[in-house]
Amino acid sequence: MTSPSSDSSSVLAGAAEAVALAQRLVDAACAAVRANGGVDANQVVAYDVAHAAAAVATARSTLQYGERGDVEAAIANAFVADVVADLTGKVAGREALWGVEPGWAAPIEGFLQVQRDPAVLAALATTEGRDTWARISSWCARPSTASRRRRCGRTRSTCTGPTTTSPGR
Repeated sequence: MTSPSSDSSSVLAGAAEAVALAQRLVDAACAAVRANGGVDANQVVAYDVAHAAAAVATARSTLQYGERGDVEAAIANAFVADVVADLTGKVAGREALWGVEPGWAAPIEGFLQVQRDPAVLAALATTEGRDTWARISSWCARPSTASRRRRCGRTRSTCTGPTTTSPGR
């Protein structure tokens, strides 16, 4: 794994560039879908663009998580690289339908090579960042009264964290 810097923003510069490029891809694809007859005439591409837009939005929010520290920056870099690699697969061979030229991801190839290196990913396999699912899910399990539980905006059936049951249930 690359040695982390104490300045998370510099460590995330490649990820930020990748997210910006991915957003330009989504914007170009939306324009291409509109120019080629709209969603009904381009359902397959529109479906992929919708998923791409959601992935790019998630990657963008991951950049904020990455600003919390070196470990979080490494996790964010790996996630952003995975999002962009997935997008390259969706676009490959269909660049014209997405409104981009072949090689659209060339400016971030170096970032992808570093962040998708198996050694980098393996090093993250045993690394835990802040606000892990175990801590977040415990919020769902905390009883707020004797007969109710705090649900984090979720129903009991969709909260997959540890649960506590109240008597009589």
